[in-house]
Amino acid sequence: MIPQQRLSSELVEGEFLFPDFIPSDPLEGFELGGIALQDTSLGLRHQVWRAFYDGSGVFLTAESLEEPILLFTEPGIVDLDLAFDQTMNWNICYTKDVEGQMVSEFRWFDPTIQDYRIEEYPGALNLKVTLDDKRSLAATTSDVILTYVRDDNLYFRAQRERYLQEYLLAEGVQGTLRRFGMGLHNRLMWEFVTVVEPPGNGEEAIDPIEEPQE
Repeated sequence: MIPQQRLSSELVEGEFLFPDFIPSDPLEGFELGGIALQDTSLGLRHQVWRAFYDGSGVFLTAESLEEPILLFTEPGIVDLDLAFDQTMNWNICYTKDVEGQMVSEFRWFDPTIQDYRIEEYPGALNLKVTLDDKRSLAATTSDVILTYVRDDNLYFRAQRERYLQEYLLAEGVQGTLRRFGMGLHNRLMWEFVTVVEPPGNGEEAIDPIEEPQE
């Protein structure tokens, strides 16, 4: 959860927990999870899961699986991210190109209907999602956090509110939200990447990481 629905008043830098620091393609996402879907018997930090897009469908794979699992088909996806909830149901956020227009959606498991809902967020980009605290001691206090950028502002929504309420975290953010997740100091972190030289030289700089106050 994000206390008081805001960032900390002071910048506290840190490093991401594994596997959030793994360099990844926009069409894949890594997340720690249990031994199998809807199976938390070995906890939520048992193994690394990977979601990826092959051009037509989103798949899920892990060491315990013999073959990747097809989660759903969707044309035109250009980026995605993966998280699991407290009962090892997958959640996928993604942006797709629909005839030149970027459309961002979030597929999340709703226990009230025992099925998935698809939410669309007009104008949202760089969607990221994570279960903030995967430790067993935080099973009743952890939250799945969806975050994104719209009109250069940073927002988040929380599972405990069924993602209905949008909270503004920061205005006038610069660059692309590249990574989001828990840090080694048990604080959520956002990493933005901006181009600091003229286009074409490939150089990038990482903006300061901002975290919510504990």
